[in-house]
Amino acid sequence: MTLNDKQSDVLIQEINSSVSNNLSFFHNLSFDTEHVVIDNEDHLNGSLSNPYASDQLNGQSSSNSYVSDQLNGQSSSNPTFLPPTNVAPDETIHRSLHTSSIISISQPKKVFPLNYVLPKFDKAFEKAAENPSTTDFGLRCRKKQQLIKTIRDDVVNSYGVDFYPTASEFDRMIVSVKNKYPALSKVFGEDMSLLTSALKQQFSRERQQYGCVSDVLLKKRQSYGHLLSGRKLKFTKVDLVSHREYLIEEKEQSEECLMQLAQQADSMRVLINTTNYDYSQVKAKMDITYPHRQRLVREMKPIKQIVTLYPALAVVDLIVREINVHCDPFDGDIVETLKSSFTKLLKYLDHPQKENITTEEQPFFILEHLIMKRFKHSKKLLLNHETLDAYPMINIQKIDGTTHYSIVIEYNQLITTNSQAEAMAILIGSYEVFNIEYPTKIRATLEVLNGLSFKKRSFFLAVAAKRFFNEYKLNIEPN
Repeated sequence: MTLNDKQSDVLIQEINSSVSNNLSFFHNLSFDTEHVVIDNEDHLNGSLSNPYASDQLNGQSSSNSYVSDQLNGQSSSNPTFLPPTNVAPDETIHRSLHTSSIISISQPKKVFPLNYVLPKFDKAFEKAAENPSTTDFGLRCRKKQQLIKTIRDDVVNSYGVDFYPTASEFDRMIVSVKNKYPALSKVFGEDMSLLTSALKQQFSRERQQYGCVSDVLLKKRQSYGHLLSGRKLKFTKVDLVSHREYLIEEKEQSEECLMQLAQQADSMRVLINTTNYDYSQVKAKMDITYPHRQRLVREMKPIKQIVTLYPALAVVDLIVREINVHCDPFDGDIVETLKSSFTKLLKYLDHPQKENITTEEQPFFILEHLIMKRFKHSKKLLLNHETLDAYPMINIQKIDGTTHYSIVIEYNQLITTNSQAEAMAILIGSYEVFNIEYPTKIRATLEVLNGLSFKKRSFFLAVAAKRFFNEYKLNIEPN
């Protein structure tokens, strides 16, 4: 069969249309194929002027029809790789390979199940979990560690070493434990909060640093202002504390009087640095020189400078007396007031280890599990083994079996005591003695401690502190 000029033009248009609309053909074929198609097209154009090549043209058109069908089938099965028609073949190949690499990298990872299934435990653990005791599942006990490490190892083996669960995924693990071993709620609490905290600590402790971290870990770092996240830390250390606006009292001291008081402070400093000083003389001089200390506080002198001028402030009994005399605590004794308040609050606390807490351990226990937990404040900002900030905090050290509590302000140790109640009293009292402003990150906790300690204050309590006092039926004045 012989094609006329019109039929040849129609055939050429169909071939060009098929090739131009299916450039993904180049993704699977080599560049040699491109030359074959171009040569065939040139050969076809040459055949238009040669009437004796009609048979060859007919055979070539059948061949090209078959190739066109192949191209149409490939384009229908891979619609993702269709590029625009005005893109060069080399660029099309590059884009296709790049898209393919992105798809291979972003393959979906294994998703944590909605119903987490606990791994198998031995018969000894199963028996202990039926009737749990604090000797098996208490703090740093063997069965508790077995439960936590088994869950952690199972999750890591299933979802990768860089996997760190979200809060909801932690909840799924806890629900699974509670459903299988309901008796464990007697040890870990009705809400299993002790187990949740221990499990999070285990994951955090054994998390390793990798060159390519998971998306979850990156989001965690960004939300907490991690050093590697490229954002500034939300928690910024300061060298000096900030002070409240000083309230000028009615009786202002003259400069001449203040100079005399400064001389009194010098003589008291010499007196208190002796081995056996007269306690009554020091108390009398502290009362006389109080306006001078107020002047130093109003001028916002560093705490270290004030304590250097008045070393009596570094003696536990004397600084407690300073708080009792000038800060107006309930019943005139801040230590006894806090002990009484913590005893009342203990009965409201639902905690499995509440019965094992001694009177000496009540202050920190109430502070951590009732007050700071309510406001979601980290206990490390007030109770820690190392100093984190310039604001007052309690540094806990254990030496030769004895626990020491040191009040640290502006990175300088103020006093050291073995009583938790005294440490708490001096912590909250130091804010009043040195007129320090409450830091925003733990303001609600400090306002509750202030309300438990003092009759009046120079500021109004926030709504969070008022709700706390109303809930636990504590009659506290708002200002």
